[in-house]
Amino acid sequence: MTFHSVIGAEAFDFAEFFREISRLNFAKAITMRASYMRANRLSAGIAVRVRRAQRFKPVAVIVHTRRDLWHMTYVHGLRNVYDHPLSFLSAREAQDVHPNEIKQNQQIDPVVSFLFDAGYIDTSVAERTKSNLGASAPLLSVAVDGSMRDLLIEHPKDLSSRIHFLGSQSDADFVAGMAICDVVVFPYLEVGQSSSGPISQSLELGCRVIASRTHTFLQFARYHPNAIEFFDIGNHLELAGKILARPQFDTRERLLSFTVETNKATYLAANGDEPRADKPIVGSLVKA
Repeated sequence: MTFHSVIGAEAFDFAEFFREISRLNFAKAITMRASYMRANRLSAGIAVRVRRAQRFKPVAVIVHTRRDLWHMTYVHGLRNVYDHPLSFLSAREAQDVHPNEIKQNQQIDPVVSFLFDAGYIDTSVAERTKSNLGASAPLLSVAVDGSMRDLLIEHPKDLSSRIHFLGSQSDADFVAGMAICDVVVFPYLEVGQSSSGPISQSLELGCRVIASRTHTFLQFARYHPNAIEFFDIGNHLELAGKILARPQFDTRERLLSFTVETNKATYLAANGDEPRADKPIVGSLVKA
């Protein structure tokens, strides 16, 4: 069994539960209990079923972070737990998406309107001023001369020339798109997942990677030290500084210890098959 996310369940807050009942907030109390039961079924409930199955069947568990490995082993008491980060591209596959023949800065598809608004795409100062004043504001009439033309026709924050939309891509085209970028950025929020496919692919391609400091990426970086640059979640100023600064790590010297081959070996070991001698397991394993 592979767990892409390991859900934790906090102890039920009985004090708050009875406090809401005493206030006659029955709907909130019921919601609290239902939420706890759901989280408990998806965490301890699944673990109990797996632990019971391991008594009679050769069930192995694979997770994507060492944090989850220790959680499954020592919190839930599971045996035969293995950890390995997501891996997708072999060295040959990474070479086949080499960007030399790909045209850079090719705009393929127009996209989502809120991105246009955020990037001030094709917006003038006058248009933004009108929209900010609202419909009840008096009409604004501006006489445009040569010195005012650029200010009113092109907004100084317009990012039209710096943003390129690729539209919906196949897996191969998506990987090729990452390969031609100077920087691959992962500005994720903390959503509780323990793995991300694209960040694994970007490292395998040899890209410069900048990621938000989430638990997922911090755990992933333990498998690939000195490969990912971090910024605080939501700190766009820090992110801008990272992008403009010189790369923190030299991608030419990057040698990944965890690859598709070690991933295969992990699954073979979890399935009870001995790995081949020329493909040793370099990941950490726990067999309690």
